[in-house]
Amino acid sequence: MPSLRAILYTTFTLTTLPIRILGILVYYLPKVTRPHPAWTYRQAIGLKIFAIWWNYATAVEYRTPKTLIPGREGQRFVVIDPPSNRPALDRGILHSVPSIRPNPIGAVWYPATPSKPPNRVILHFHGGAYVLGGARRKQNGWGPRILSQHMDCPVLQPQYRLSVEENASFPAALQDGIMAYVYLLDTLGVAPENIILSGDSAGGNLVLAMLRHLTEEVDAGLPLPGVGLLWSPWLDLTDHAVRKVDKHPYQGNDYLTGSLVAWGTGMAEVLHEDHMRFVEQMKGLGNEIEVCEVKDAPHDIFAAGVVLGWVDQTEEAIEQATLFVKRVVGSV
Repeated sequence: MPSLRAILYTTFTLTTLPIRILGILVYYLPKVTRPHPAWTYRQAIGLKIFAIWWNYATAVEYRTPKTLIPGREGQRFVVIDPPSNRPALDRGILHSVPSIRPNPIGAVWYPATPSKPPNRVILHFHGGAYVLGGARRKQNGWGPRILSQHMDCPVLQPQYRLSVEENASFPAALQDGIMAYVYLLDTLGVAPENIILSGDSAGGNLVLAMLRHLTEEVDAGLPLPGVGLLWSPWLDLTDHAVRKVDKHPYQGNDYLTGSLVAWGTGMAEVLHEDHMRFVEQMKGLGNEIEVCEVKDAPHDIFAAGVVLGWVDQTEEAIEQATLFVKRVVGSV
């Protein structure tokens, strides 16, 4: 049952939406009024209209519908059960909260379920600050579909548990990520070097958490994947990082707000500086890492490029990532 606050805010949003959209369409006609001087009219209105949705979702604490029923995804939807032969899911940080246990999760294949075990697979995790987003086509299907086209291999996107769900606080999402990885290794028989971990925004944070767990829990017997791809990753989840978002000089160029955060990188997004510091830190440790900066872009065009008007730039970034993968692990 929605709260009174949610009902009132929804009523306000729906009532004022037509005039707000009309105002945006008119206000951004002159270039001088756009959030960024280099943006097109399409990009300016795309960001502001998209920001209306994000602000609404955080204000009413919107919850993404989740089910293990395939629905419109049909045969592209699979259910992943906790493995019975992998004690790795019961050790280390994965077992740091005994009440949080691995549960069956759904996942969606893009563009279609492979007819035979694939030689290479991308395991992609959607963004949404661990409180929003899903794996289905209408929730987060555009980025994985484009990624599959460029990489010429299937993408599996799990609907990992979000922190707003019942019994789904940390380390639930990490459990689900490792469980999906084990599914590719054990059930489908994909070689670890042919698995690409990928994540946008909070999904990028989850990929980093998975890589750290796999590195620290060597005795668990889970090998490292071939490559990790991070698209506008959310690197710092601390309260300090949340507070500084709304004060960032790029805040007017982005739809990401402190309230949302509480709940590839664009050079005009509020997390860009965090990304570049992370790149230098990883290089300093001897990691093979490449950064793709999309000039003047807002946060997470991998997921929202089709809405924000950054389709061409997203595809260019994905193509650069494709070349990186071929150079590091080769073709299959």
